[in-house]
Amino acid sequence: MNENKKEDILYWAGCTASYLENDIAKNGMRLLRDGGLDPETLGEDEWCCGVPFLMAGKWDKFEEIFKHNIEEIKKRDVDKVVASCPGCWVTLSHYYEDWAEKLGEEWGMEVEHITEILSDMIEKNKLEFSQDLDQKVTYHDPCHIGRHGDIYDEPRDVIDALPGVKNEEMRHNKEDALCCGSVLTRVGDQEVSKNLANLRLEEAKETGADRLVTTCPCCEFQFRVGAKENNIDLKTVDIATLAAEAKGYETEDPTPEILSMWFDVFKKAIDNMSPEGMVSMMDELMPVMMDNLPSPMNKIMTTMSVLPRPVQNAGLKMMSPMIPYLVPRMLDDMIPDIAPEAAELMKERIPKMPENMEKNLDQMLVPIMKEIMPHMLPEIMPELKPMMIKGMKDKMRA
Repeated sequence: MNENKKEDILYWAGCTASYLENDIAKNGMRLLRDGGLDPETLGEDEWCCGVPFLMAGKWDKFEEIFKHNIEEIKKRDVDKVVASCPGCWVTLSHYYEDWAEKLGEEWGMEVEHITEILSDMIEKNKLEFSQDLDQKVTYHDPCHIGRHGDIYDEPRDVIDALPGVKNEEMRHNKEDALCCGSVLTRVGDQEVSKNLANLRLEEAKETGADRLVTTCPCCEFQFRVGAKENNIDLKTVDIATLAAEAKGYETEDPTPEILSMWFDVFKKAIDNMSPEGMVSMMDELMPVMMDNLPSPMNKIMTTMSVLPRPVQNAGLKMMSPMIPYLVPRMLDDMIPDIAPEAAELMKERIPKMPENMEKNLDQMLVPIMKEIMPHMLPEIMPELKPMMIKGMKDKMRA
């Protein structure tokens, strides 16, 4: 290491800690600085770690993100990356290593979870706490740094060092800890996610703890939403925020923002993109869809519009069995044309949509709809077919 170099640590904030639960990043940086470090950050050059794209099989996108991030990290000339998010920690320490070897890139960066470095600071008396918090907590082991990374003792060492804080273990802890039920489960099956959160929150309540402590933004998001859904009165706090309180810092509770983002934005967006939501949207968009039929279909409708109604009805009856075969081919051409109206409809249904999401919605909807509609059509076709027949009939008789 260059002895003249001031910094050799880079703090990786992560998406959720940057945009939703920024108490995690803010207090993480406070603690690292109090421990004698002055970490670099990537700032706006920090992209998502890429793991959602990797897990979704979007390997080309993951490769692009991977190359960007390691290039930006290398520019900072650091020897170690410290991450708060366990998902980012896994990606940077394991998946980046695998992909570097696969793509012939140099990586080899040491990556630590923030609890590892905080625990080391405490052990070396570089980080001390003065405020007696006088409370009982219970610690939840996130899957990624727990079963994946075997990081069990370090978070507990941090909690044990806080004055007046007692950690009461849940029945399932460490390698036996229950998953919070977040991430894909919350998106894919909200009821299952709610039930999984309830299981873990009930275990936490059994300990008599004042607060549930963990060190994963996704777990914290899940527990905050799950507590609301299950009517469980138990607050969740990030370990860095708890430690910052023991240092005497004023801290913020991101819970109100989390609940608003989930119930007012994310949930409504997911529901709109569900089969039921898509049927409802297409029902409202049917006039626009009829106005944007592909040219060959438009010619058929124009020809049929001058025929007697009994002939029209007979023609529509004959076309009915063909709808499941025609719609997938028609939609691919129609989606770009109906996307602006679909975006406006979604804005009406999600009135608290963030400004950035609203700004980019038109552009986002086309690839999203083209991706999900082929998989969704078989499920929604029984409801969509009569809507299409009615739309054609209305178009002919307008």
